[in-house]
Amino acid sequence: MSELGKTVLVDMDGVMADFDNAALVSISKKDIVLRSSFYVAHDYPANLQPAIEDVYNAPEFFENLEPMPGLKEAWQEMIDNGYDPRVASAPLASNRSAVEGKIKWLDRVMVPDFGPKIVEEAIIDKQKWKYRGIALIDDRPDVPRGENGAEDAVWQHILFGWAHMSKVPLAATAFRLLSWRDINGLLSTLESIEKG
Repeated sequence: MSELGKTVLVDMDGVMADFDNAALVSISKKDIVLRSSFYVAHDYPANLQPAIEDVYNAPEFFENLEPMPGLKEAWQEMIDNGYDPRVASAPLASNRSAVEGKIKWLDRVMVPDFGPKIVEEAIIDKQKWKYRGIALIDDRPDVPRGENGAEDAVWQHILFGWAHMSKVPLAATAFRLLSWRDINGLLSTLESIEKG
């Protein structure tokens, strides 16, 4: 793995930024269910889905998300331990402001602590397999690893979140990280991947 350096690709929505709580503001708290689909609106009846989609398709949705608890501390720990964390986020095709909103979020939340490099090196592309790194931390259980079933990705997938694992769609990953607060788990997982 040494030819990959120590780059760690990190997804934004649901990993760095709290997508779910923001997307579900139109749903009564009593109606919120445990996540069982990667696409949050799919967990709700057809009559509720348009309201959820309207929220996350609003022009300023992405720039106003809250950071996930422990994100900045974990990001700093990765840097302090010689890793090079780098944003790798897919744009949301249904929100035409998604890319601009994600950059504004990074400017607001991450740049004050980690500098403009975080924006300059950010990858906003759904084809994450094209980018090199030792790991991709992503909440999508079935991250595509190449086109047309190809296995082009060189990184190992670390599945982020999904504390209720029994509800997670079948994931072909051996690595898990429930939250950024588990810094020891994060570092030991990265070390294990490096050792191969």
